[in-house]
This record gives sequence, structure tokens and C-alpha cells, in this order.
Amino acid sequence: AALNLSVVNFFRIAFVKPVGFIFLGIYTCNFSQSFLSSFGNITINVIPLLRPQEIIRDPIENVISCPSTRILECCTRRMENYTVYFFSHDHNMPLHIRAERREINNLNCYYSIQSFTDIHCNSKEHALQVYCMFMNQINHNVTSPAMILHFVPAKNVACNSSDIGVGANEAQIIKPCLNFHGTSNSVRGNITYRCDRTKWTVHRNDCLAGPINDLLDSAESLVSSPESQKMLPTFLKKLKETTKQTQEEINKSAANLNAILETLTLISVIPVEANEENMANFASTVETIITSPTETWKHVQNGSSQLLGSVEQFIGSLQPINQSVPSIIHDSLQIKGTVLGKSSTSIYNSSFAFLQSAGLRGSVLIEDVKFDIEKSVTIVSVAYSTIERIIPQYRKEMVNSLVMTTVINPQINEDFQIQMAFAKREKAMSNPQCVFWNFSLAEGGDWDNTGCETKDDGDSVICSCNHTTSFAMLMSPYQETSLDELTYLTYIGLSLSIVSLMICLGIELLVWKSVTKTRIAYMRHVCILNIAVSLLSADICFIVVAATHDQNYAVEGHLCVVATYFIHYFYLCVFFWMLALGLMLFYHLVFLLHNASKTIMKTIGFCLGYICPLIISVITLASTLPYSSYTRKKSCFLNWEESKALLALVIPAMIIVAINTMVTVVVIAKISRRSIGEKSINEEKSSLYRIAKSIGVLTPLLGLTWGFGLATVVPGSPKIFQMLFTIFNAFQGLFILLGGTLWDRKVREALLNKYSWSRWSSQHSKSISQGMSAPMLSINSPFSRTLNNLFGKAGKYQVSSTESSTVLSESTSKAHTVLT
Repeated sequence: AALNLSVVNFFRIAFVKPVGFIFLGIYTCNFSQSFLSSFGNITINVIPLLRPQEIIRDPIENVISCPSTRILECCTRRMENYTVYFFSHDHNMPLHIRAERREINNLNCYYSIQSFTDIHCNSKEHALQVYCMFMNQINHNVTSPAMILHFVPAKNVACNSSDIGVGANEAQIIKPCLNFHGTSNSVRGNITYRCDRTKWTVHRNDCLAGPINDLLDSAESLVSSPESQKMLPTFLKKLKETTKQTQEEINKSAANLNAILETLTLISVIPVEANEENMANFASTVETIITSPTETWKHVQNGSSQLLGSVEQFIGSLQPINQSVPSIIHDSLQIKGTVLGKSSTSIYNSSFAFLQSAGLRGSVLIEDVKFDIEKSVTIVSVAYSTIERIIPQYRKEMVNSLVMTTVINPQINEDFQIQMAFAKREKAMSNPQCVFWNFSLAEGGDWDNTGCETKDDGDSVICSCNHTTSFAMLMSPYQETSLDELTYLTYIGLSLSIVSLMICLGIELLVWKSVTKTRIAYMRHVCILNIAVSLLSADICFIVVAATHDQNYAVEGHLCVVATYFIHYFYLCVFFWMLALGLMLFYHLVFLLHNASKTIMKTIGFCLGYICPLIISVITLASTLPYSSYTRKKSCFLNWEESKALLALVIPAMIIVAINTMVTVVVIAKISRRSIGEKSINEEKSSLYRIAKSIGVLTPLLGLTWGFGLATVVPGSPKIFQMLFTIFNAFQGLFILLGGTLWDRKVREALLNKYSWSRWSSQHSKSISQGMSAPMLSINSPFSRTLNNLFGKAGKYQVSSTESSTVLSESTSKAHTVLT
């Protein structure tokens, strides 16, 4: 509000600040010129008007059964008379309803009894929003936030309470804190009730503690007072005492912590004398709330940013006494400052040491600056030793130093450099980076390195910046010392995998008819083809998202969700097709005489490979997206901190890896089973070769390398496991090309036959000649001996011709077709 005074028709004074009743009175203006003097006076009358936050709504959010009546009420602690209307933009309710006035529990309340019919329950709108509008004597008005009303048919009501209301099972009602601790007092905040079957239970209590509520009321009155500067020292003392007394309530309640932050923000704009008592009281309050649990700070939106901003504002409002600023030393917070003379080249140098915080040290230096102004310059610095624990962690680097804030008042217009030295908290960390807190970044602020240069100086880091604000030094944690190497290796591996998988798909298409003549070979190549397609899609999505993230490009929210979904879905497809391949191999090894049709095997394979991943990924998306916990805050990947959505990929993958590991054990057992009689040295070597070949082929095809992921999550695990995990899985596409495609003899022969006519002609003649002299499946043929050795046969069965042994050929060559 603004007050305008006119005196003798040509003199005007304006008060441009919030106005309260304390401004009531007679104002006199005196002025003179030469030997003439004049004066005038005027009586000021204040017409009050509420602020939106001073309106108490009851209910805030409620459930109403149809048909029924409900009292809608808006109250205020101020007792002035207002004209109040309830209104809604919904066509089922009149636009303006005049409210009646009454006093309840020392509150000035305005209410209206509203009837709700089945029309409201049948409305397509999800909820009805009702507002109350307060109008003062001069027809100025203010509108409250919305009261949100949900409707439920009477037959669906599960919880019914005369004090709280009605609601269906799991419904929530939000009510103001009108009856504080059973008394007639009311405080700010609200209580959320939840319907648990048939009973209302308190789901969340955000009511302020009585002393903190009074403190916030006093702060708002203080800011509006014309004597705020005079009254602030007393308030700072009260603020310190109240914060100490209610520290337990602050530690347990984010609402109480947020109220203290709002109080600090309000009073920080009031100029105050820079004496030791005022500064110590303010610093003590800040130190008390910094020690609140990290979990409580997480529920305060932009809490740490608000705290840094209020401290900056406060030290910028300090008015030095006798050209000096006293030093304040606390356990986790220190304030130091100085006043530099006018029209002189001066140097500002302050140092900080926290012996109780691992000997953390820091210093601030501003030199060679010409303060070409009429007034002196005040420079104040604040150092925090533990504030990093309450600052949100949006990036991989961590604060590894003090956080220091420096404010110059008035601001320097010329270019200058501020140099800071930060001692390292953890010497093992690497990659130091000088940053400042940028309040304008998304989500309430974040660290930014614009305008700062970094120099690593052993146990400390030197930062040089061209502006002032809150600074810190970030470093990569020691757990991630090889992060750059692993990232570099990942990009190389994924790039090679993408190229290899494209080659693999090309080869499969070229030789498809030649290598899929039997049912078993057909299903093997179907599995390999779909594994390659799924892994190629997943790797492309992953490398695009990773590159975007590493380049610090912001990804729009919906695009990030889409990218995360496809990464999740395609990697699940890879694992489930690997499961299909493993189960097929197990089936052919164990059930030798049972032959499933190609249609059945294809149906099972495609259901496992695509339908199961689709179900898992859609359920994960549907259960986490409504709560904004599907993706991580700063990257497009499945969330872990809040919803544990990452488990929807990890659990299926580890189960499949375990199953395929058992399948591999069965394969090795089948190959290494001793035949009747003793084996020769050559046979032993041949058996070991087949075992090694089987392991080499099956490991990438069945995804066994992903098992290294379990070792990487164990605290303190050797770095070699991270390196192996990255190598095996980033290069998996290359291994599939080598082991699954090029190592296959039939594939190689098909490629040679396709591109070498003379070789094809020679091999064709040779195969005809051998077929005439010795049947292909004769026990004496090399091909049949390999099969018989694979299944442990000693060679006492003679097969005279291909035609007479079709069934046996199909059954005994099953495992060999999968592995070769």
C-alpha cells in the first residue's frame, strides 16, 4: 500500500511500503525558504486489507458426499470488518455468495452453508475449486487460495467423522490448524488426514509450534512497522532464544524449519547496526537450523538456497559502527568484515579456520581495487563448515571445502577479482572446480562455475572470480577417481558394439536361408537376431542420452521419460531373449527325444522376448510417473533414490543371469561327462577345447557378464570389477558378432560359398564324394564324432545312412547346432 500526503497544494510525501495501523495519526510538514516558512498537517486513516496468506481456509481440501450440506469458512486473526463472498468458476455453483460473519476461537470468520447435490458427483470435473474474496470499505479486494472439494457418492463413504468429514477408503482431507493442541488457539499450517478403511488417521502434521507461529507473526508486523530498524535488535534476541528452545520441534518438522527460514528472509532486509550482539544473535539462529537433520531439510523446498540468500541479504544490510565490523566465531559459522576508506586503493584479506571440522581453512582476498566513491565500502564474509550437508546434491561432484559468502556494500562497478583459498576436506578427491551458488538456476539454485578460474595447489585450491556471492570448491569423490576412464571406455565400447551389431544383422540377413534349414538352427538364429536388434536399439538410446547428459544439455521432461522408457524396455528385451536362448539350449540338452514344433518355439520366444518386457516396463511407468519418480532428477535413467524404479531392470536381469548360469553349467557338464573307458590325451584336449569354446560363445549370448554388476555395488569392492563390468558389457555387441556369428562354422561356410564360386564348387564336389563313400552321420565321420563326444557316446552305434537316422540326427545335433 502507498500513502500520499498533499500539503498546501504543492508538497507531497509518499510511503511506499506495507502499511499497518501503526501509521495512524497526524502528519505535519514544515518547510522554509529564505525568511518565509510554512507548515501543514493531515490526518492519515488506514483502511486495512488482508494478504492472501493471512486467510485461513476451512477446509483446504475435503471430500463431500452427495447429496449433503457443508459449511465453507474463511477466517483471519485480524478483527476488522470485511465484505466476503464465496465464488467458483464452476457452472454448478453460483458465482457470488455473500458470507455471514462470526467469531470462533478468537478468529474473525466468514462462512456460508452450501448444498451439494448428485449433479456435483456426476460432474466430469475432478474437483470443485471455491475461493473467498475479502473486500474492504473502499472496495479493494483480495482473493484466497482455492478450497478444493472432491465429491463421492454416499454409498462409497468409508470414513465418517463429525470433526473431520467423510471420505472413501484412502481419501485425504487437509484442514487448517484451528484448535492447536486442544486449545482455542490457532496456528499456521495444516493437518492431512487419510482414510484408513473406516478410520481417519493423521497422515501429516504441518502445524507450527506455538512460539514459532508467534515469531513469524511478529516478523511480519516488524517489517510493516515504521520503527522496524529500532525494534530489530530486540527481535533478533528473541529469535535466537525461541530457536534454541524449539530446536526439537524444528528438527522434527519441515513446517517449523520453513517458518524460521521465512522469518530470517523477512528481517534480513531491515538495516541493522553491525554490533556484536545483533550479529551474534543472527548467526546463532542460522547455526541452530543448519544442524537440523538432513531428512528434514529435504522436505523444505529450496531451503538451503533461501538460507544462503537471507544471510547474504543480512550482511549486506549491516551498518558499521565506528567504521568497523566485529568478528563472530561459532563452531560451524564465522563472520568477518571490514570497512575500507574512500578514494583509496585498499586490500581486503580475511581468513577462516574451523579446528573442530577437520581443520578446514579458507581465505578471501580482494586487492588492487580503486573504490572511487564518496562513501566508504563495507566488505563482510561468512564461512560455513557444515552447510554442504543440507545443500541438494544435483551433480556427481561434492563440496569438499568451506562455503564462503562475501558481500560488498555498495557494489563495485569496476572490474575486480576476488581470490579465495579453500583447504581440501578430503585429500583423496580429484578434479577440483571453483563454483558459486547461482540463485537463478532451476529448482531454486545450483552451483555454477561462470566467471571463476581454478588452480590446484596441493592440499588447497585457489579460486579467482569476477563477482561476489556464495562460493565453494567441488571435487569428484574418491569412489569415482576412474570415472573419466570408464566413461571414455564406455563410449568406445558402445560405438564398437553398435557397428558390430549392424554387421551381425547384415550377416544374418545374407546367410539366413543357408544356416536355418533345421528347426534348431532356425530358432538359434531367431534368438541371436532379436538379441542383436534389441541390444542395438538399447545401446543407441543409451549412448544418445549419456552424451546429452555429459554435455550438460537439458532434456525436456516428456522426452526424458520417453528416452528412459525405451532404454528400460529394450534392455529388458535383450535379457528376455537371452533367457529364451538359454531355455531353448537347456530343452535340447535335457529332452533329447522330445521335439517341439517351430511355431510353438517361436511363440514362446516372442512372448518372452517382447511381451514380458512390455508388461514390466509399462507397470513401472504407470506406478511411478504420477509421483514424478520415474526418472532421476538430473539424468534420463530409472529413478533409484525415491521410487527404486531401477529394480524393475535389475531384478529381472539378475534372475535371468542366474538361470542362464545354471544352463551353462549343464552344458559344460554334458560336454565333460566321461565316456566309457579311458580318454586319450587328444580326446582330453578336444574336450577342454569344446568346454572353452562353449563358455566363450555362451557368455555374451546368455548375458553372463552382467553378473559383475553385483560386485560393483558392494561397498569397497575393487576397481577391477568396475573395469570388467564396463568392458564386458559395453563391448557386448562385438562379442556377440565374434562368438555368436563369425565363430559359427556354418555361417563362415555360407559366407565363403556366397562370395567364392570356385570354393563353393570344390566343397560341393567334396561333400558329394564323401557322402558316397561314408554317410554324413556315420559314427566314423568327423561331424558325427563331435556330436557323439558332446553327449558322451563311445561310438558303438552305427548309422548306415542319412535316411535311416533322421530322428537321431535331429536330436543328437541339437546342442551342437546351438554352440557352433
